[in-house]
This record gives sequence, C-alpha cells and structure tokens, in this order.
Amino acid sequence: MPRKGRFLEILVKHLEQFLAPEGFTIRSPEEFYRDGIKIGEIDVTVRGDFGLSRVFVGLECRDRPSDGPQGRDWIREVMGKKEDLQVDKLVAVSSTGFTPPAEDLAERFGIDLITVENVNEFNPSGWFETITFSSTNALVTIDGKPRLATAPPIPRPLQITPHTRFLRIPDSAELISLQEFLEPEVSGLSSVFARDKDAVEIKDTIRTDRPVYAVVDGKEFEVTELAIPVKLRRKVINAKALLNVFRRSCDDDIVALSGVCEFETNKRRVKALIYAKKNMQDSVLIGGEVTIHFLNEDNEPDEMIDLVSIDFYSQGRLVSSREFKHDN
Repeated sequence: MPRKGRFLEILVKHLEQFLAPEGFTIRSPEEFYRDGIKIGEIDVTVRGDFGLSRVFVGLECRDRPSDGPQGRDWIREVMGKKEDLQVDKLVAVSSTGFTPPAEDLAERFGIDLITVENVNEFNPSGWFETITFSSTNALVTIDGKPRLATAPPIPRPLQITPHTRFLRIPDSAELISLQEFLEPEVSGLSSVFARDKDAVEIKDTIRTDRPVYAVVDGKEFEVTELAIPVKLRRKVINAKALLNVFRRSCDDDIVALSGVCEFETNKRRVKALIYAKKNMQDSVLIGGEVTIHFLNEDNEPDEMIDLVSIDFYSQGRLVSSREFKHDN
C-alpha cells in the first residue's frame, strides 16, 4: 500500500524530470546517511552542473488537505533539512498553499514555495481538457482455425481451442496455449492499424518464425509453420484529465501543468500522468513539449501499457494528436 502523500511526490518528481535541463539527475525519495546511520530523507532531489558549479536542489512535498494552508512550523522543518543535509536550494511544495506568515518566513530563509492547485474550473484557451487513448495491446482474438504444420506430421487431427495448452517454447518445460503464444507477437500489431487509422476492427494473420514445439500424447513435434488468423479491435478510451497547475507563490506564475487521468483496460486500472508547459510564442499549452508516464494502482511505473496515440482537446476542439512511446 503506497504511503499517504506519495502521489504528490511522484507528480513533482516527473515534473522536475520534465523541466530540468539535460544531464540533471532526479531521485525520489533520497535517503542520507552518516557513518552508516540514516540521518534524513528528502522527497525529491535534483542534481546537475550549472555553469562551473554543481547544484543540489531538494523539494519537500506536503499533501494534507485536512490541514489547510501550510504554516511556519513546516517551513522551519524544511529549513532544518537544508542546513543539516547541506542542500543548496530547497523548495516547499504544498497541495493546499501556504499561510502569509509561512510565506514571509520562507522568503527570509530563501525557500521557494510552489502550490499545486486543482484547476477543474480553470480553462484558458489552449490548455487541454480531455484526452483520448487508442490502444491495441490486449484486444486481439483468434478468429478462425490456425494452420499448423509439424515435422514429423502429427498422426491424428487435433481439436485445438485458443486456450488449449499444447505448445512448448525452447528453454521452458511449461505448455502454453495459442493465446499465450500470441502475447509477444501483439506489440507489433499497431502497424496494421497504421495502414488504416480509421478502422476500429481489422482481420489479419499472424505468422511466426519463433521456434516452438507441439506436444501431443506426450510426444514433441517441431512446428514448421504456424499461421493464426486474428481479429484486432481498436479500443478507444475517452478519459478526462484532472488538471493541476504548479504555481510559484512569489509571483503566482504558472510553472507547468499536469494532467492526472485514470483509465481502465480490460485487465487493470492505470494512471496516466501528462505534463506540459506553455509555448511562449502564442501562449498555447499544447506545443512541442508534452510528456506522459504510466503508473499502476500502487503508483509504481507500469511497464505493460502499449499506447498507440493520444488526442488532446481544448474547449471541445482537437488541438493535437500524436504518438507516444513508453516513458517511465
């Protein structure tokens, strides 16, 4: 079970990865030890070379909605870490803002303040509202009788269903079904839809050159040909992003925007974190800099998502459509 407040730390970590110059290292959390004994921890750390100097920035995060705006006590706590752990610059990030006395104290201490605020009602032109996911990774079904040839030929006709376990791949003693054998082949099927982007269902045949054996009546037969007719269905998932703006308290300027969106595949629930910032030429958010990360229900990177494309909408109008590769 992820600890309370961890999700805000993950948001900030990926935001820093998005905004930081190339070559900077971001960790979350980072633990500090002295003589083998743990002396402290910072929620998010950023290290990198700036000019001739090595810069070390720490970000402390607090997500406690019931507490209201954070006060002076937390700023003192953050300042204590700055001195004890020898941090060049510390930033305090709150989901509930800061009290005026806390802002005054942070200014005295040289601590930057950032507020992450929900902006469901904040909708300037160009900021994305909804996103559409197009995925094909788990939407392949066997559609017809496979063609199977072996050497030597299997002496009797086989009654095979998609879930009959009769195949064995090298270096494994476990028998698998046609459906299970298809799994590694599925990732390349997006190219089929690329030929017809408007299609929601396509029939195709998967042929494999991978070595595999058929096991019948306890005997093994080398598979020389395996052609599996399949039906591909494109599943379009419409999901509205929960928008958060990262603002600097000193000037109320927007640092960046993150979209948090949960959607459900046919197997599990997934969170998508979308980060973007304004294009300064035309004040439109959707420009060249948008990134996305996927998390599972425990807020850990999800390695199973095969995303084909995302459409970004602003005020009901499609403003950007692009393909993404996995980026965790």
